[in-house]
Amino acid sequence: MTPPTEVRLALPGWISDTQWSEIAVPGDAAKVAVAVELSRRNVAAGTGGPFGAVIFGPDDHAVAVAVNVVLPQSSSLAHAEAMAYMLAQQRL
Repeated sequence: MTPPTEVRLALPGWISDTQWSEIAVPGDAAKVAVAVELSRRNVAAGTGGPFGAVIFGPDDHAVAVAVNVVLPQSSSLAHAEAMAYMLAQQRL
């Protein structure tokens, strides 16, 4: 058997259904509130653990949003912040 040569990780579909990057979010407290809301939705949807992460650009718009998908993706690397970093790197 040939060992796998590709790793694929995916976020829940409900994240792509929302337009996180369209709204400017000024201020640290508001930015943290977005991450908390992501974690709340992730638990409510049953799509992962209670962790969310957002990377904002200098214009206060989200570059990447992510949630913890360690268990659903069977990957110890699929933490919210790691997922957000990877998505931001792809987009930038």
